[in-house]
Amino acid sequence: MMVDLYNDCFDSGMFSRPWKRGLFKVSYKENGKESSLVKSYRPLTMFPEVTEVLHIRQCGFRQGKGKEVAVLDLVDHIKSSTEPYVMAVSLDISGAFDSAWWTYIL
Repeated sequence: MMVDLYNDCFDSGMFSRPWKRGLFKVSYKENGKESSLVKSYRPLTMFPEVTEVLHIRQCGFRQGKGKEVAVLDLVDHIKSSTEPYVMAVSLDISGAFDSAWWTYIL
């Protein structure tokens, strides 16, 4: 549902006014990370209208539905599969924001 909506926006080049601006926050990851390292922070942009139309299986940025829930859902899906093989692809972007221009972002 959301993918179709975003694709329509990109295809037409038209986005609603609230989607052109978001509330930008930088969140400290904690977990023993050194506060002086860029890797210790996570950039977040929140769009208020989007939070009301999230898919029921969306786990990120929802209270009580963190990465653990997503992993458990995946494991349940794999265990219930009748297929002889199951493949999962994971992408680690932990260093994606290390080279960001933080002066401009902040």
